[in-house]
Amino acid sequence: MTSQSSTRSERLIWDENLLIGIQMPDRDHEQIVFLINRVLDAMAESRPQSELSHILDSLIAFAQEHFRREEELMERYGYPELQPHREVHRFLEKKIMAYKTDFLTGGAEFGLAAELMKDWIVLHIQGVDRKYSRFLLARGVV
Repeated sequence: MTSQSSTRSERLIWDENLLIGIQMPDRDHEQIVFLINRVLDAMAESRPQSELSHILDSLIAFAQEHFRREEELMERYGYPELQPHREVHRFLEKKIMAYKTDFLTGGAEFGLAAELMKDWIVLHIQGVDRKYSRFLLARGVV
């Protein structure tokens, strides 16, 4: 994962460091990076709260859909650590909702908020998602 300087914000760049080698999650992760960049841009450009709220709602909804798809895939192939992974997803959902509240109430400083959003996706993909991907790849899932 790399960052790119811009006049708007430090953006996430989708690259091979964020790939886990399975098509569905990789496509979803790329979309999540896109949505995070939209949030960061809206914050950096001081767009209206209503617009920021809408973008955050899109990110939250997509992340929840993605988590459900991942969990269904893991369940289908009998991933033995499915329950702990589900718990991580529920934690992240709560965290994203807290981000939204902080962003909209002005409780989140932009630089810190940007780093938290980036860390959320990068650490999750490079940590727990890579773990389940090894299991699924060994079973021929692509």
